[in-house]
Amino acid sequence: LGYWLRRVSHRVSDAFARALAAHDVSVAAWVVLRLVYGVPEGIPAVRLAERMGMTRGALSKVVAKLEAKGWMIRSPDPADSRAALLALT
Repeated sequence: LGYWLRRVSHRVSDAFARALAAHDVSVAAWVVLRLVYGVPEGIPAVRLAERMGMTRGALSKVVAKLEAKGWMIRSPDPADSRAALLALT
């Protein structure tokens, strides 16, 4: 049973990744968009990286690609001048 569940999971994940790739979006970028979508005031980049289990550097690369597409913006966090808030455009 475990073997078949793993095969089905792999198939579904692969189909999802291909569907996203058709729109030039990675799975990591989709996860970022999905997590930020529910937070209209923006989410601190550090908190988002923690929620995704990514390093801040890896998250920064994904966010940079989304910014280049015009889908996301970074703005200064009024509560912490060293931090950035991430929000959808």
